[in-house]
Amino acid sequence: MSFRRASITCLVLAACGGSGKASDGILPDAPDVPADACVPATGGGGTINFDQFAEGTVVKDQFTAMGIVFSSAHPSGGLHPYNQFTSPASPPTYVTGDDETTDVTPGPEFGNDVQALPITLTFVDPSTPANPGTTTSVGLREIFTNIDNVVTAKAFDPADNMVDMATATGDSLSPGKLLELAAPAIRRVTIEWATTPFEDNAGIDDVTFAPVTVVCP
Repeated sequence: MSFRRASITCLVLAACGGSGKASDGILPDAPDVPADACVPATGGGGTINFDQFAEGTVVKDQFTAMGIVFSSAHPSGGLHPYNQFTSPASPPTYVTGDDETTDVTPGPEFGNDVQALPITLTFVDPSTPANPGTTTSVGLREIFTNIDNVVTAKAFDPADNMVDMATATGDSLSPGKLLELAAPAIRRVTIEWATTPFEDNAGIDDVTFAPVTVVCP
């Protein structure tokens, strides 16, 4: 640790041990902190209902200031707004893991006949998205999961250990079921749909999460 010599006359009591007397002692400098040092600050969080997005938009990194990034295995890398069927959670729009804007089977089963792709939520530093982040709780609504089919949400910590899991069973009479996850440090969440019965346009809505804390090395 480096040191500096105290001034002859103390103007602040604390600088002289509270006595206010002159001192020729040696006081330690404040620790040297690099300008780019990681600070484990907490911020962001909130609720996202996707209603501001038009079909054709790729939802990906528009919410980094809140501390979250969305992704899927679709070639676009992101999620896709969908409002052909109104979201029962918060009308009209929800998001899917694949592009449903092409109707390959005209009629009541509008969609692209592709199995619903998994969705991933990744938490990041709201100030510097390149830095990882964690949250302590996540809630979301499943949308249009087929009757008797199961949707599963899993939470993982920074070491990629699963720290919580929630499931819901599709029910046309009770759509938009809530899945909730909680753990001391959730780095990412995955949402997956079982393949039986076949899922086409299942998705999620109303993603809510606690403030995000920066993960420092």
